[in-house]
Amino acid sequence: MAQAILQARCEIRKKIISYPVAACVSANWSCLAIISTRFRQELTYPVLFYARLDKDAEPVYKRGITIFTDLKTRHATHLATDEDRKLIFVAGDSGRVQAFRWDEPATLRSHEESSGVKAHTLQSYDHLGGVEVLPGARFVRAGRGEMAVWNLDGLERQRGGNGPSTTVVLKDRLSPWTLHYHRGSGKLLAAEAVHFEENDRCASMDMEHGGRTAVRYLGHADEVLAFSSSAGDPNVFATACKDAYARIYDIRQPLPVITVETATRTDHGCSNVVLTHPNGLPGKLFLVTLTSKSGHLFVRLCSTFHDRRRPTVYQGVGPPYADDSLRPVDR
Repeated sequence: MAQAILQARCEIRKKIISYPVAACVSANWSCLAIISTRFRQELTYPVLFYARLDKDAEPVYKRGITIFTDLKTRHATHLATDEDRKLIFVAGDSGRVQAFRWDEPATLRSHEESSGVKAHTLQSYDHLGGVEVLPGARFVRAGRGEMAVWNLDGLERQRGGNGPSTTVVLKDRLSPWTLHYHRGSGKLLAAEAVHFEENDRCASMDMEHGGRTAVRYLGHADEVLAFSSSAGDPNVFATACKDAYARIYDIRQPLPVITVETATRTDHGCSNVVLTHPNGLPGKLFLVTLTSKSGHLFVRLCSTFHDRRRPTVYQGVGPPYADDSLRPVDR
């Protein structure tokens, strides 16, 4: 894997998706899901696109399926996947969450469009923040100082949707907009949006003990837009921040271990980040960052120890410079 990343060897397939909002890959890399906004006949629809990445999938599912969701809103805001149950959760800003199955055949309306295989509809009411799937068959959605929790194995098919099984009042009254379950520590990483809290708080929460704050992570000058963690190191995670920096943290320390400048604020900051530990490079990790406006993608080789050199392995440029390809960077 390390050699493949260093040589930029990969298969790329083009897919035009209008106004993408968020993307998610399932835990075992068997499904890619993307939510976006589609305009049709002067109306706005929240749309889910998913593609199966497993080798046994039929070609039509490898190319991808587009689903016009029924969220009763114009915009989808959050996305999560459940590898064990093969579910994709799409949440909107209307207090409604829909779950679709990706392992069952979908009825196609056209070449790549489908109504999808609906599994569940959840009513989150005034919980409109981040979503995530937790161990123990739990799905959570954040609200203002609270976390709505559903037991996925106990859901029933109800006409109006299933309400939360329980609600957890967060000790520090966090209002998370971005959530990420950190498997190495068993904690839930959470970050607030600017319109929720001026402090842009970022913390890890212990959902097994009433949602108490375990560690508060400092150093962000703006909103945290994404988290990433890797099975290669159970104590490390990365953040993408609107202040144009990506940061790598040790889960046990409040300050970042490594800070990497990825863009400028005029690029709308660092919109996403992927952290991975390839085999064959002990003590090393790759940090992949993406900027929103210019579409610049950078792959950097970092050290988990005290080496502060962070060479860029290669960089790519997306729209509006779509004719440029990934190109190695002299080191």
